[in-house]
Amino acid sequence: MRSSTLSLAVIATLALSGCDKLPLPGIKQATGGGGNSLKLDKEARGELTSSSGVNYNDGSRHQIYTLRLEANQAIELQLGGALNGSLAVYKGPLLVASTANTQGMGEDGSQASATSLAFRSTEAGEYTVAVNGAQASAYGPYVLTAKPIVAYDGKPLTPGGNAIDWLISESQDYKFTIANAGLYVITAESANFDTVLKVSGNGVEEENDDGGNGLNSRLQMYLEPGEYTANVRSLADTRGSFKLAIANSTLEAGTVVRDGTELPLNQRVNGLLGSGGSRSFNLVLSQHSRVSFDARSSDFDTVLEVSGNGVNAEDDDGGNGTNSRLDLNLAPGTYTVDVRSLGGNSGSFTLQASAANGNLNRSTAADAIEAAAASAD
Repeated sequence: MRSSTLSLAVIATLALSGCDKLPLPGIKQATGGGGNSLKLDKEARGELTSSSGVNYNDGSRHQIYTLRLEANQAIELQLGGALNGSLAVYKGPLLVASTANTQGMGEDGSQASATSLAFRSTEAGEYTVAVNGAQASAYGPYVLTAKPIVAYDGKPLTPGGNAIDWLISESQDYKFTIANAGLYVITAESANFDTVLKVSGNGVEEENDDGGNGLNSRLQMYLEPGEYTANVRSLADTRGSFKLAIANSTLEAGTVVRDGTELPLNQRVNGLLGSGGSRSFNLVLSQHSRVSFDARSSDFDTVLEVSGNGVNAEDDDGGNGTNSRLDLNLAPGTYTVDVRSLGGNSGSFTLQASAANGNLNRSTAADAIEAAAASAD
């Protein structure tokens, strides 16, 4: 883990310039000026008020605690309650870890969700934990806890498990095993850096940057039994702690996960799309028909394409919102229907081909096909 030494001169410069909004307590407190004791597995309740210490860089308030740790001990801090705040950990004047001031607020002004920060102690001794307001107007009660966590032991992961580790190189690989085919969600989350997650192996390779909450990464994938590798890296070449998790996800019965499946008329089909990919269906018509194609998804912006038998038509947002729709007059024959994501995201979708009229005369259908082909050109 790479830590940043913040000397008194640097802190004073930030305080005077106000250029950067960092969750730093006052100079005296940052260099070990006392504080309440924070015990492992015990709650510490407090409140930031107008009488709390002032952060010199942005005017926000703070309260500090002293936490005693052994060397190389992994700890997770959690800040809950109404306060919209952040956390910072110091060893003397050395900044060990911190969260960004990016916590959302509820409609009543309360913090939208708990703030958490995982870090590893660099050496035995006392550490300073600072609870900071997100801005100068942030006040309110809070609950602070510090819990030991089990750091990654190097063993292959399995669904339902997770690894809490520290990014100390450009990227790091983690092996995991899938015993049963199904839908899985793999996430990489960090309060210290913008994660990039890639999963490869067994004929699969997908990558995601910000598919999760905030700057976290998320992949939803259909995986066959086998061995896989999850690679975690930082988008901006920063370092810090992160959590890699693999979880089972519910896959609706009959969901299409492979290309080449036949698309029936007048029936809704559920499908799954991997990030950066597409799902292909075959449609066979025995007579001239006017067919409406609808692709819908709440997970990604759909793109729909129908090709074959002299037709090549595509639509992005012809349906409601970011859903896709095509209305085509088609002659008898075989067609390929592709659904893909405009932004390369993964997720579930529905596709339906509805035959509105099965008795078009041949000349009308031929004229419509020529018009569709001409517009595609």
